[in-house]
Amino acid sequence: MAKKLNTLPNIPIARHPGIYPWHEWLDGSIWQLEQGTDFTMKTAMMQTYILNKIRRTGLNLQVSRRGNLIFISPRG
Repeated sequence: MAKKLNTLPNIPIARHPGIYPWHEWLDGSIWQLEQGTDFTMKTAMMQTYILNKIRRTGLNLQVSRRGNLIFISPRG
């Protein structure tokens, strides 16, 4: 039976931590990530990767980029 909740449970972002600290980057704060420092792939590819991860987990975040920087922030 469906259950109404007041808050979302702590949903793991990934099955394994991998090389990126997703639990930090997707915590609802505003983050600036820099290519070459925080990630190595092309900026456009990383933006798409993050956006797909946000969609899969149902988080209310947005991703934008400017040059070699990516910004993750709350939507709205």
